[in-house]
Amino acid sequence: MKLVHPDFFLQIELPENKVPVLVFESPSRFLEFVSQIKGQVNGDNGEWVLSEDGKALNLSKTCEVIIDVFALDINQKKMISALYNHLERDVFNCELLSEWNSIYSILANFSEKTFELLQYSLKYRDSLEIKDFFKFMNISFEDSSDNVLEKILNYMELASEILGIRLFILCNIKSYLDYKQLTYLYEQAFYKKYHLLLIESHCSVEKNNIENTIIIDQDNCIIS
Repeated sequence: MKLVHPDFFLQIELPENKVPVLVFESPSRFLEFVSQIKGQVNGDNGEWVLSEDGKALNLSKTCEVIIDVFALDINQKKMISALYNHLERDVFNCELLSEWNSIYSILANFSEKTFELLQYSLKYRDSLEIKDFFKFMNISFEDSSDNVLEKILNYMELASEILGIRLFILCNIKSYLDYKQLTYLYEQAFYKKYHLLLIESHCSVEKNNIENTIIIDQDNCIIS
């Protein structure tokens, strides 16, 4: 897997067992990189191309940019919507479908009986999607994380499984995690089969042999 952009003159290789770390010495260049990639992941037009085996991937569907680790929400709208779609699909593909049909029949019958209590002409929906029922029940993920590292790992695991995210771009993550925590984060990412890319505004003194550090200096020169 690789990430490229014509204006940055940089081809970022994303191997399975290595973590690329881009260090921008220029704050303006750092801001430009993060804002562009974040905008494109959110659906804006852009020139970043994420590819695998020569095939371009949809950046907005396969990539996630994490800027604020404290703002990670496993119950955000897109995550819950995807969860309901997964649950609905699973129900349709197993014996629970007959139970759902029975439940809907009971609900429809109950509605008709309540109409008899009033002297009005009433109507109700002639169909009810399973995900509407999940929404009514307020089904959501339980967040059991006790610290920042667990919060990040939990979010990435769900985003990978539920949303299909393949690449996580982490901004200034070294400001929150120490060497041991980062190593564990890398190991979990390798085990779960998703890729990581770190974007840093400062070069870390402590080196990790799992990382492949690339420095973009003040003159936009690339130092590996």
